[in-house]
Amino acid sequence: MVSSQFVYPPTGLRTTKGAAGVTVRYKRVPRGICELDPNVKSFAGYTDIGPDQHIFWWFFEAKQDPLDKPLTIWLNGGPGASSMNGVFRGIGPCFLEKRAGAKEPTPYDNPLSWTTETNILFVDQPSLTGFSYSHPQAGCINEDGDVGPIRTNSTCPSGSTLGTFSRDASDLYEKSTPQAAESFYKVLQGFMSAFPQYSKHGVILATESYGGHYGAVFAEYMMKRNEVRAPGYVPIAISAVLVINGLFNGLIQYPAYYKYAIHNPYGVPMMNQTVAQRMFDNLFGQGGCMDQLKKCNDANGTDEDCFKADDFCYNAQDLALQASNRDEYDIRYLKPSPFPNRYFEQYLNLPRVREAIGAFVTFTSASNVVFNAFLKTGDTVKNLTIMEDMKSLIRRGIPVVLLYGDADYICNWRGGEAVADALAVDGFDSAGYVDVQTPDGVVHGQVKQSNNFAFVRAYQSGHMVPFFQPLLALEVFKRTIHGLDIATGTHKLKGQTQGPAQSTFVEGNATVQWSVVPEGATYNHSSNRPSSE
Repeated sequence: MVSSQFVYPPTGLRTTKGAAGVTVRYKRVPRGICELDPNVKSFAGYTDIGPDQHIFWWFFEAKQDPLDKPLTIWLNGGPGASSMNGVFRGIGPCFLEKRAGAKEPTPYDNPLSWTTETNILFVDQPSLTGFSYSHPQAGCINEDGDVGPIRTNSTCPSGSTLGTFSRDASDLYEKSTPQAAESFYKVLQGFMSAFPQYSKHGVILATESYGGHYGAVFAEYMMKRNEVRAPGYVPIAISAVLVINGLFNGLIQYPAYYKYAIHNPYGVPMMNQTVAQRMFDNLFGQGGCMDQLKKCNDANGTDEDCFKADDFCYNAQDLALQASNRDEYDIRYLKPSPFPNRYFEQYLNLPRVREAIGAFVTFTSASNVVFNAFLKTGDTVKNLTIMEDMKSLIRRGIPVVLLYGDADYICNWRGGEAVADALAVDGFDSAGYVDVQTPDGVVHGQVKQSNNFAFVRAYQSGHMVPFFQPLLALEVFKRTIHGLDIATGTHKLKGQTQGPAQSTFVEGNATVQWSVVPEGATYNHSSNRPSSE
């Protein structure tokens, strides 16, 4: 739950007019809020893309020579998931810990942060996500994340806490990926004109989860806007796209839920034969998930058709989770998995932290308003232009990499592999899987690559690969942005990786947990299991 308090307007913000007529308000973030190095700058603030649309971002310089490094933009998914997840639970310069007896979390250095390679901008988008807001007003948030009005006596109902949130005005936030692409473009116009020194060496787009929708569509939108060369706009030179455990296409990925539940690499029994048959029938039977997805995406499909398809299909894949009580983001754990920790939710609602980063609303890690808005338009299961945009980026010669943790169920690696195959990239069907070499000499995963396109399977990793396999994730990132082969990072790859057509490695159940791991447990990255074992 969030802290019970109103949020006062931030102070000390600098204001500048950016490209495309957007206003940027920001402040330098003091050392110790996340970045611990006094020689590395960090800025946070808002890009005002409309009178009532204020998008929050947090920027970190590269650890060394930031003016000679490209800019990476990180987006979490959801839709409606805050990119502060990425700051504190993945690739940012710090993690959070709660020391014995401490009331507040404390930041500590992340030695494998992606800021060792590039400047990074974390953006809370679409509108109303995380710290982004429209009309700030007092409200009450319950344990499910739903926000309602305060009582006439300025109190909240039992089970809810007081805070400052955006008024739910449907005309003030995006409801689809194409709408979000346009808004995101405006955010970058503001930031890149306010800080032109940080993007002179290219822009990398890195996304996670629903970022499978965002990554390709956003990148292709920006490329096409570049071609228009409209006066007063800043060109955005996309140099690479990396998607982690992405959700791209329901028709391609939904069949993989059944396949993964029946044959996962950890030997986790997820359902008995009766439930398995019900899941199969609901996915593939007449009038089932696949039929409904086809109806949603045919020429006469409506938003309502897609909304119903999403609901039906979600319930179909959820049968395995209900039967097993396994965590949807990491089947090695029973619900709820404590990894990565969620200390950032408390930390970002500390008044001193909000003031330090210039935030104006109560922080929520996920927006139910945004999530439900995307559901109602059927965006989650519409094909959109995602696959075509992916192919276009690859044809342009831009490095595109899909990285999947193989313990994730909700965006599982089998579905990601099916997406990679469906892209029909030149030479990919004749490529094979090879081990990814990393400096520690441990095999953390495999890659299948053809020229500038690669699919990577990360072993012993849940949904958030940079947390579970930080060295592998960093090496894949480094090699992607430098246009090197993912397997070794030693040369520019021309052609295909040579190996088996399938990745058949089976981890087994050595790291599988058979009882609930308590909140506050720490993760051992050497043993790939809780440290308390």
